[in-house]
Amino acid sequence: MLCTIICIHPDTPSTHLPSFSTLYPYVPYNPTGKTYRASTVTGLLPAWAAGAVTDSTVNYSLKQAFAFTAPAGTKFLASGPELMNGRLAMIAMVSALGNEIVTGQSVGQQLAQSPAGVGVTALLVVLGTLSSYCANIEPPAAGPFVNTTELLNGRVAMIGVAILLTLENNNGHALLQFLHAASETSA
Repeated sequence: MLCTIICIHPDTPSTHLPSFSTLYPYVPYNPTGKTYRASTVTGLLPAWAAGAVTDSTVNYSLKQAFAFTAPAGTKFLASGPELMNGRLAMIAMVSALGNEIVTGQSVGQQLAQSPAGVGVTALLVVLGTLSSYCANIEPPAAGPFVNTTELLNGRVAMIGVAILLTLENNNGHALLQFLHAASETSA
């Protein structure tokens, strides 16, 4: 590894000092010719991404993002509300069932105990989805996590949350309360 050490005398005027960009000029390294992704917040490329291209020139308004049909030309498989609700349901299912096992509380009790935490989480998921949806920039696939899988998992989670809430409402207690009781007796 090559390291450069610059020793500067305290009396040296700042006009005689080399700038970082002079010492290390930026040369974009892109041997494969792949493009860089644009910002998911603005849809614009930062200045340092030399030679990069955006994924999409189409941006959508909030009205289009909240429509129940996906706008023409979108890179997403579903409408904005379906994506947001699916993502919220996946987070809700995992956190609710995990918390039921740990605390033995039903979803209603969990929500009553921490409404602000639930609200902030929901707000962040909605804002994150809106930023990428309005910019028409879909995150790249990562192994088994592709857009079709996310859509299917979101739909299953929405149904699962509805079933969980119905069962807990009818039974009057947490669905996985027996697992909490088993963990307390073994401890």
